[in-house]
Amino acid sequence: MRAVTGAKNLHSVHQLFPRVPFYHYRALHRDIEPIIRQQGTPILSRKPLDPKVSR
Repeated sequence: MRAVTGAKNLHSVHQLFPRVPFYHYRALHRDIEPIIRQQGTPILSRKPLDPKVSR
């Protein structure tokens, strides 16, 4: 189902980095998540982006 929805939970990554291909969104999000959290930007998701990480 993720392919059909277009990974809507990673849409902000696309907005910040529009030239990055969609298949790199998860890796890019993992790289920038600490910076996003440090800035105080809320990260909203129904489930964790990385199933190995519990929040």
